[in-house]
Amino acid sequence: FFRATMALVHAHLWMTAITFLAGSTVVLVQYLPPLEGNYAEYSLVIHATLHALAISMAMAIVYWGDKLEAVTGALLGVISSFSLLQALTAPEPWDTAWRYPSVMGLPHCSEYMAMCYCQRDNLSWNSFCLNHSKPYALAHSLCFIETLITFAYFPDIKFRMLSYVGITMIVVGDVIRKLAMIQAGASFTHMVQYQKRECHVLVRHGLYGWFRHPSYVGWTIWCAGVPLMLCNPVCAVTFPAVTLVYFHQRIDIEEEYLISFFGDDYRAYQDEVGTGLPFIKGHVLLNAKS
Repeated sequence: FFRATMALVHAHLWMTAITFLAGSTVVLVQYLPPLEGNYAEYSLVIHATLHALAISMAMAIVYWGDKLEAVTGALLGVISSFSLLQALTAPEPWDTAWRYPSVMGLPHCSEYMAMCYCQRDNLSWNSFCLNHSKPYALAHSLCFIETLITFAYFPDIKFRMLSYVGITMIVVGDVIRKLAMIQAGASFTHMVQYQKRECHVLVRHGLYGWFRHPSYVGWTIWCAGVPLMLCNPVCAVTFPAVTLVYFHQRIDIEEEYLISFFGDDYRAYQDEVGTGLPFIKGHVLLNAKS
């Protein structure tokens, strides 16, 4: 079965889906009998850890040529599923805290799967986008710290309805980003391109008819939804702010090269369609102001 999937056109997409689902079987450990003695109260954690190690080793052996990607997919499945299990069973307000890791796994795993469609010949571990950028890592670090502080000392500020709004934004944002990636196809890359590739075309259909950078729009909505889901007041402001500062700089650089690639066609596109992000106009308007 595994050899058959690796012979398919989108072999790495199948690999990631299979390894993620394999990791998701960690939810079954809740049905195992508890340990005895001093470790009884830690039974679920111990069972889940051993299960994660076993699944990771199995996937590494099966997909030895892509073992790093296979293990990453499996561990993302473990993290998402185990955290979701805890979110459904933990008492308030800690059920909300468990949603944080549960929403991290699937978006990054689906990021790799979308890249399997867009850039199947240029895949790497970086396609999971786990090491997106320093601002992204900083934002998540601050969000994690605030989560611990607020849940420990200010649990009363956690409102379930606000958390549901955040979850909705996370889902909507991720769907927008993945649709944008698929619609761009081979023209989509994670890195800013400094030279025009033969397959690179100016995409203007679908979401790109609404926003010049729909994948960034989706990412920003997702980033704004995470602190809302956790009811983190500070990061509800700083997380999207850091994201917008990052994309402000990136879009300016990216559009400079897009103009050099497509010339007047891209300038006309800029005049007709906005970036989709607040306070970000794009390279031409920024230069015009200066």
